[in-house]
Amino acid sequence: MFRQTVDEDTWQASFHWQGRGLGRDDWSAGAIWKPVTFDQTTWIESDTTVFNDGYLESLGIGYTDNNGALPDTFAYGDYINNDKLSSNKYGAYLQYRWRPTSNFSILTGLRYDGFELSNEHTFAPRVSMIYSPAPRWNITAAWGIYRQAQPLYQYEWGLDGINNDLKHIRADQYILGDSFEPRSSTRLSMEGYYKDYSGLLVSEEDIVRETTGNYYFDRDK
Repeated sequence: MFRQTVDEDTWQASFHWQGRGLGRDDWSAGAIWKPVTFDQTTWIESDTTVFNDGYLESLGIGYTDNNGALPDTFAYGDYINNDKLSSNKYGAYLQYRWRPTSNFSILTGLRYDGFELSNEHTFAPRVSMIYSPAPRWNITAAWGIYRQAQPLYQYEWGLDGINNDLKHIRADQYILGDSFEPRSSTRLSMEGYYKDYSGLLVSEEDIVRETTGNYYFDRDK
């Protein structure tokens, strides 16, 4: 029997400022502080596992140990493990909207994200534009880099218990959209976007001697 409980708690304090720029321009800025806590308890009931797949016989091994058990018989007692992590996440942004004409604007920005546990600090630029060729008609385009920390439990799975070398997940996003409002109560819109992810953690583990011929794991490379 296997039982696992996971609790992840967080809250955040955020601050935002905005103001007027040159002419029709405007700007905004902000900062975020987010403490996070992770608590995981794992309990595995004592059990005995026997690999009766003929693997040892294929190696010419047919003996038993002093207790009369095959070498591929595994017995273990109750296993209880409790893992706790606490850390802080930080964020800040600054953006400026340039309005050269009444029907065209460009928004540029920069985002900072930091994670105390991994000592990872990243900066992500972003830009978007809105063009109105006619009243009630908007054409939009945007590009941006978005980063975030890995799921908190992933930082526990290191050889020394803390896997703090993990890099932030990165997503490069491209957006193109078109919208039209024939009247104030109706809006027709169409949008396409593309995301390119990197830094995602992907693994597959199968304890199968039938496919590996050994006691190890099959892993995605």
